[in-house]
Amino acid sequence: MTEADFNFFMDWDNDGDFDEADENVTSFVKKASWDVGMKEAFQDTADESRAVMTFNNSDKRFSPAEYFTRIREQYAPIAHWRLNETSGTIADDNSGNGFIGNLIGSITTNQPGMGDGFTSFNFDDDTSVIDIYNEAFIDDTFDPTEFSIIFWAQRDDWNPGVTKRVIRFRVDGSNQIQINISSVSATMQYFYTAGGTSKQVDHSSISGTDWKMFSMTVSTTADEMKAFFNDSQTGSTQTGLGVFTTDPFLSTSVIIGSLDTTPATTQSWGDDLAHVMVFNRPLTETEIADIFSLHATRSARVLGRKARIESVLNGALQNYAEQAAEELKTDDEKSANLTDLLADSHLQEQDSGGSYLTE
Repeated sequence: MTEADFNFFMDWDNDGDFDEADENVTSFVKKASWDVGMKEAFQDTADESRAVMTFNNSDKRFSPAEYFTRIREQYAPIAHWRLNETSGTIADDNSGNGFIGNLIGSITTNQPGMGDGFTSFNFDDDTSVIDIYNEAFIDDTFDPTEFSIIFWAQRDDWNPGVTKRVIRFRVDGSNQIQINISSVSATMQYFYTAGGTSKQVDHSSISGTDWKMFSMTVSTTADEMKAFFNDSQTGSTQTGLGVFTTDPFLSTSVIIGSLDTTPATTQSWGDDLAHVMVFNRPLTETEIADIFSLHATRSARVLGRKARIESVLNGALQNYAEQAAEELKTDDEKSANLTDLLADSHLQEQDSGGSYLTE
């Protein structure tokens, strides 16, 4: 019998190919086994096929938390509220700076997340808000002239008919930072008002119930305010920025999810939020795209990623399936089940050099 020589790949960036250098994970596979199911004459696919692989996970590349460590170490957010607490009345700051947020009103914790292995918070329409005012954060650490803000949001209805705020950092009407859904259309509005000069970017026609990433960057040094949707800039770069007054921020208006710390009817976000991050510099579009990729795909690493198993066996089969992940068994191993390996695929006889594919 011909001896098998296998190579294993993971499609980390979910682009449909396996050509990036880090996508060949053969050297991390400690053990692999699979069973090929049976195919009846009338079937296009074989049933009950499964592959099980155990990976060396000592560098945590197959663990979602590793990518939050990378964000902290590579991009150094001054605050990162994951909003993944399962209970309680606080939102922890995972930047390491200790800027804890306080939950007010009817926020439901431990809600389904964006698929990165973490849960989210659900806000009601009328009372929910997270108070993130902290003098050490907003007055001593945050720089309103050089910053980036990123958050992930999900809504069942992107056209709620009333203004729904996500971020509000306010000194007064002439100096504030705000990101909200418009009251008249499915449009996210990004506002930067400094010294009475207001700049605005709108991202319209938002639809779908999938999670989306919104970002805003400001640099008065470069005289630029930019808005981003997912991994790309949206709208034009705003210039001619005013001078932000450095008076203390209002203690009632440094918040996530509403107008202020005593929201009125319909003012709260009314749906799901996760991963609110603040940086003390304007991130580049490339950096924002990388953070989007880390959260949207790579943070899942094993969950939902495509995988490919290549073999030089004669008569190898080429098949497609989705990958599912088991729990992290130890600190150094990750076991993944490739269930229904031949599901939604055609069974094809291949010449030498064929492959097992899961997609």
